[in-house]
Amino acid sequence: MSRPEDNLTLSELHEQIDNLIQQLEQVQEPSQRKQLRKTLRKLQHQLLWQLDKMEWYVEVNGRYIKH
Repeated sequence: MSRPEDNLTLSELHEQIDNLIQQLEQVQEPSQRKQLRKTLRKLQHQLLWQLDKMEWYVEVNGRYIKH
């Protein structure tokens, strides 16, 4: 079963991560901070997973090599 955050684009993931970081800076209650950190980690892992699935090209001596 897919989770809603699985279908987010890279820009949406970045936006949600930025929002969570801002919320973490403002929240004082420990249980709420713990939940925000947990959600933040999940989104960061999802972002890394999506970046890992992308095709990357590196320029070496004027040539582009798929990485």
